[in-house]
Amino acid sequence: MNPSDRTGSLERRYRRLLRLLPADHRAARGEELLGLLIDLDEGRTRPSLRQAVGVFGLALRLRLPRAASLLLAAFLVAYSTAVLETVYRINTGAIRSVSTAGSPSTT
Repeated sequence: MNPSDRTGSLERRYRRLLRLLPADHRAARGEELLGLLIDLDEGRTRPSLRQAVGVFGLALRLRLPRAASLLLAAFLVAYSTAVLETVYRINTGAIRSVSTAGSPSTT
């Protein structure tokens, strides 16, 4: 597959993903956002998970009322922090194994 085919399929997939955004936002910033996303994922044939989740999060933020958007952002930050803490604790050896009750055993 040559580079122009990869860029073409990536662009088609990103255009499909950008349909999640409200039409007015897409009309105002769609081409700029598309160019940025393609530059970030250069050489790929599919959007990266990170970029796809970012577009999905932006679509939610733009479509939800401001209060709900802030609540969603707070939840996502809290959830990701808890997950990262658990990964860190496993990698540093602070958690050795998981007991049968489901709670981690610590050192």
